Amino acid sequence: MSEPLHSVALLRLLAVMLVVVMHVTQALSIQLSGQGSGHYWTPGAAGVDMFLVLSGLLVGLSDAESGAAAQGGTRLMRCKQAWAFMQRRLIRLVPLYWFYTGLKLTLLLLPGLALEPLPELRQLLASLFFVPMANAQGLTEPFLPVGWPLNLLLLFDLVFALAIALGAARLLFCLVSFSLIRVLATLLPGSDALAFWGQSMVFEFILGLALARLLTRWRQTVPEVGLLMLALGLV
Repeated sequence: MSEPLHSVALLRLLAVMLVVVMHVTQALSIQLSGQGSGHYWTPGAAGVDMFLVLSGLLVGLSDAESGAAAQGGTRLMRCKQAWAFMQRRLIRLVPLYWFYTGLKLTLLLLPGLALEPLPELRQLLASLFFVPMANAQGLTEPFLPVGWPLNLLLLFDLVFALAIALGAARLLFCLVSFSLIRVLATLLPGSDALAFWGQSMVFEFILGLALARLLTRWRQTVPEVGLLMLALGLV
C-alpha cells in the first residue's frame, strides 16, 4: 500500500469511529434517557462527510492508476472497463448489505424480537436495490437505516461508470450530472429519490475526485504544503 493510501486508510478508520460513537450516543439517548433518536453526539455526523470524500478520492486514484482515465480506446473497450468497474463496486458493497438487511428482516419475523413493524414489499425492494423511498415514518431511508449512504455511493458509482463508458472527463462529467440531478430535484419536489439524490452532500464525491486529480499530478510535495492543507482542513 502506498503512503497516500495508508493515510486514506487511517482517515477511513477515523470516519468509521466518528459514526460509531454518534450511533452509540443515539442508542443511549433512546434506551436510557428516552429523549429519542434526535439526540446524539452531532460532531460524529462528520464521519459520513469524510466517508463520501474518501470514496471519491479512492475511485479517482484507482481510475488513474488503471489507465482507464486516458479516455481513449474503442467504445467496446470503454464499456468493458465501465462494467468491470461496476462489478468491483457491486461485489464490494452489495453482498454484505444484503446479508445484514436479510438478518434484520429475519429478526423481525421471530416472535418476541420485533421492535418495529415489517416493511412494505415495495420499501424492502427499494432498499435492496438502493432506490431512496420514504418509509411509514416519512423518513427517506432504507429498511436498514445505517445503509443510507450507500444510496448516494451507488449513484456516484453509476455516474462514474457512465463517464468511463462515454470516455468523458470524470470530474467534469460527474459535476454536470450531479448538478442536473439537483436541478431536477428542485423542479420535481414530489420525488423521494430525486430529493435524496439531489442533496448537496453528493458533491462531496466531487471534492474527492478533485483531490485525486491533485495527488496524481503532484505526488511529491514539501511538508509545508501538508501543514497548510491541515490548517485549512481544521478551519
